[in-house]
Amino acid sequence: MSPDTVIKNNLSSPESSPEESLSKALDKFYETFQSDLDLVREGAKQHGVELTSGGMFDMPTKGAYSLRIPGDSTKRQEEITRLKACNTLTFVCMDYRQTGQVTEETHPDGVIANAGGPVQPNQDRFNASIALVRAILGVNPDVTLNLVGHVGVCGGANHFTDGHMKKLHQQDINNPGNHEEWDAMKEMLLKFYTALQEAGVKKMKVGLAKIDNDNIYQEIEWLSV
Repeated sequence: MSPDTVIKNNLSSPESSPEESLSKALDKFYETFQSDLDLVREGAKQHGVELTSGGMFDMPTKGAYSLRIPGDSTKRQEEITRLKACNTLTFVCMDYRQTGQVTEETHPDGVIANAGGPVQPNQDRFNASIALVRAILGVNPDVTLNLVGHVGVCGGANHFTDGHMKKLHQQDINNPGNHEEWDAMKEMLLKFYTALQEAGVKKMKVGLAKIDNDNIYQEIEWLSV
């Protein structure tokens, strides 16, 4: 291929605009997380808990599993417009015991709630999440992010670690004073935080929601980062 051909090809294939990049990232995130409610159907039936789904600007339903992610491609332009004007986004697990409470306490303009929230042991899910934030920064560099995981066995983290989080939780119950589950969740949460920091996010709060052994929400403990 001649140099002239390379130049022509570059001119005919310009880099994607920030909005186009965001649209692609929203598509990938939707594709990756759209089936997350399937992970909790059995648990929801066992606990008599409702399953709800909605977009990033539909606030979670308190006391229900609340999947809140980008919609299908028909929603893209509206989502991009709202993300460009969004001041605060909260990333949170969709767990029925804490999603609504965390959202109320963080007062976001938008919320992304899925299995695990900002705690993503699976690399593909982690990458899709980081890519989405990078793309949001492209249209809204001043957005503030609240990253909130939780203890009390996060179903998403437990699923993608092959049951390891549940084992740690039980060990902590059997050995009062141990904090193995807390430490493991904190480590994964801070991995997410560090990746976003490297991506250029300047305004973030990071915390873990506490849920007691009776499945009652207590509070968010914000971490010093």
